[in-house]
Amino acid sequence: MVRRDKAKASANMQSLMDTGRCPLVDIIVVNYNYGPFLKDCLESIQVQTYENWRCTIIDNASTDDSMEIISSFVSDRDSRFQVKSLDENLGQMGGFKIGVGETSGEFVCFVDSDDMLLPHSVYTHLAAHFTGRPVAVSSARVIIINRQGRIIAGDSDHPGFLGAKKYLNYRGRQPLNSHEWYWSVTSGMMFRRSVLELSIPQNTEPFRTCADYFVCHMANLIGSSVLIREPLCLYRVHSRNSLANSSVFGMGAHLHDITRHYDHQTVTRPIMAKHLLENRPALQQILGQSGFLTCYLFVAGGSEVRTFMARRREFGYSLLLILRSYFIIRSGMVVREMAKYLLGIGGFLRSFWP
Repeated sequence: MVRRDKAKASANMQSLMDTGRCPLVDIIVVNYNYGPFLKDCLESIQVQTYENWRCTIIDNASTDDSMEIISSFVSDRDSRFQVKSLDENLGQMGGFKIGVGETSGEFVCFVDSDDMLLPHSVYTHLAAHFTGRPVAVSSARVIIINRQGRIIAGDSDHPGFLGAKKYLNYRGRQPLNSHEWYWSVTSGMMFRRSVLELSIPQNTEPFRTCADYFVCHMANLIGSSVLIREPLCLYRVHSRNSLANSSVFGMGAHLHDITRHYDHQTVTRPIMAKHLLENRPALQQILGQSGFLTCYLFVAGGSEVRTFMARRREFGYSLLLILRSYFIIRSGMVVREMAKYLLGIGGFLRSFWP
């Protein structure tokens, strides 16, 4: 089944390329003092088998030799490279926002400047977007490398890929639970621009790191996602990673140091709920009344729900519709948590069998 689905995706992509109307893909690299890894990153972009791309490097006021490395690519090697040098470090989300504002391609990839793309990465992501139903974001598996670029492991701890039997696995709206993550790392994803522009918050300061958590959840709420059962990027683990900074992981020792992550219930959730309300007119036009309400209730906590109910006439909702939707969504969350708990018990009991 995996081979057949992969062949179908490749055939669809080839048909698209034969039309001569291939979409432009913007690859946005946000960099801050990652000079030792930057050359590898940019060279991996340069050799992409899909050629209709443009790479915009957002340098967050680096103080190392990053700009010297970037300049050699921008001036000498390839006209598809361009750079935006910032006077201050705006963090990862700030870099995302600047990069999206500087570009116009139909699809966008964010690549961390210490990671590398495999040569067929852009091609394969596009094939996933043009096979099956449309989605807002595609997410692929990764191969983990160390500081020196040597391969040290396969996938990290991303449960969305576990047990996947198909080459392309679709995932609909997911509730915003603390530390719940179904996708890949930043460099393993491709976004549809039309959704991405609605997914980046106005205030980027709270998300100086781990910006992909907010953006990916938001994009998935709006337009769903597809998981690609194939590694498409090399994810580098080294001492300066924001989260994945340990070379000792596996068999219960997680790659990601979750204690260094900001709390999503107190930071991400209220900002995302506010962001949804700020973009309500556009999202209601896209998703319809019930679709927007579902998105909001997947994110909102008790206080946000009460505020929404108080303004329901202004927003065009009946009390009955809000209560019914809230009950359905919360019931689904309870069932989901019970299933996870039972699966956890089953795994624990199986560990005692020879």
